Amino acid sequence: MLHTLSVDTWSFTVDTDGGMIRRLTCGARDILRPMPDERRDPRLSCCYPLLPFANRIDQAHLAFEGRVAEISPALPEPHGLHGTGWQSDWTAEAMGFDHLLLTLEGGSDPAWPWRWRAEQLFSISQSGLTVDLTLTNIDTVPAPASIGLHPAFLIDPETRIETNLAGIWDCRPDLIPSGWRPIAWPDIEAQALDNCLTGWSGRAILRTPGQPPITLVADTSHLQVYRPKGGNVICLEPVTARPNVWTPIENGPAEPPAILAPQERLSVTLTLSA
Repeated sequence: MLHTLSVDTWSFTVDTDGGMIRRLTCGARDILRPMPDERRDPRLSCCYPLLPFANRIDQAHLAFEGRVAEISPALPEPHGLHGTGWQSDWTAEAMGFDHLLLTLEGGSDPAWPWRWRAEQLFSISQSGLTVDLTLTNIDTVPAPASIGLHPAFLIDPETRIETNLAGIWDCRPDLIPSGWRPIAWPDIEAQALDNCLTGWSGRAILRTPGQPPITLVADTSHLQVYRPKGGNVICLEPVTARPNVWTPIENGPAEPPAILAPQERLSVTLTLSA
């Protein structure tokens, strides 16, 4: 089901199927990549939720404290990808002229044995859009958890991004992180990427000549960046942990445990303005 909300010059449309944003505009300008009306794949949307894990799990298999998750691989890859939130039908719990709350429960199955509850609160104002994503462990035991949001921005060859970070997780050919190294954003800005950046400042500004800048602000220190070679899209994904975080890697900074105790919550807040 589609829900469209508008305040001042800002407007967005959310689809409960996938919990995704199909369009976000400010005036006549698309702030995120618009999704064609006839398309249903959330990976072509403006933005969608990543939970109960963000990005990849190696070989779609995770063993944790006596339970095993056998995840459906994201073919043609052999890995688990982005959890199930983006493949589920969310429930609209509350809606006003400037906000929309979606909820979803999942887990307790072979693909993810741990029960969880998620909320997405979309809030729009004359300044822009804010998305609050929350995951709660509603199981009786500790559970692995990492979450994030997947906004996709249209860019052209002249677009420049201003942000700060400490390092990058390099990947194996199959895109599973293998080692960390310090780096600055200007050293990788023009590269094709599908990597997790660490020590992120929580702020990125996209500047395209002839257009007002677009600012993304989020409360995570990790940013997954997906920029396909030769494409006109870049995804700047605030996430709480790197992909495959439950498998330790010797070469790298200390990482949060990415584990939730029963009834513990994990959240990400993202704000877009222009």
